[in-house]
Amino acid sequence: MEMTERDKPYYYRSNFNNTYLFIRNSVKNLQKEGFPFSSPSKCHQEILNLGDVILDAALYYRKIAYERLSLNLWNVDEGGYVLCTLHREENTNNPSRLKGILSALRNIALQIKVLLPIHPRTRKKIMNLTGKDWLTGINVVNYASYLEMQRLQMSAKMILTDSGGIQKEAYFHRVPCLTLRDEAEWGETVSLGWNEIVGADPEYIFNACKNNDSNNKREISEFNGKANATNLII
Repeated sequence: MEMTERDKPYYYRSNFNNTYLFIRNSVKNLQKEGFPFSSPSKCHQEILNLGDVILDAALYYRKIAYERLSLNLWNVDEGGYVLCTLHREENTNNPSRLKGILSALRNIALQIKVLLPIHPRTRKKIMNLTGKDWLTGINVVNYASYLEMQRLQMSAKMILTDSGGIQKEAYFHRVPCLTLRDEAEWGETVSLGWNEIVGADPEYIFNACKNNDSNNKREISEFNGKANATNLII
């Protein structure tokens, strides 16, 4: 599947003459694409590698979420559940992939509680599947707000997701992640050992989740900056 501009493995925001980069590898990626770019006005162009404002937000709202929201709202305990999000069309619009992921979640739920905040469109796609009640054994809750998701992510034992943003946020919260796709936007989270690409194969997903505790090779890096990107940009 071809990545969209939104999904490319570097993010940047441009402000007239400056380009603010969110991750370290962005510098190399922009240079590969021809930076500095041709400009009719011949304006000065500069790369400013300041860090990731998404990291700033996650750490800031993490404190607020912890103070305001109790895990009792979802009837779960600290480190006592697996959190899953599932919304990308490559999974929800493909019955085979969707069934594979749900089968894995049902098997994982026999070992540990699985919490699935579900988007209305995803719920509709699941309801259209044939063969069985695909949500049996899974704790399905209404789609969560940003603050609620931060609270659930930071206390999960593991996160399973097809979301690019949550791959990063899982790393920010130091929670292992399984990416329910065939690629990951943030290769750094994979190389550091916090994220594993598992696709939609139910056996592969289940085994990756089961073997999570044996992974002692996770590393920490400041590839997203030092949580001060917002102040540096301002």
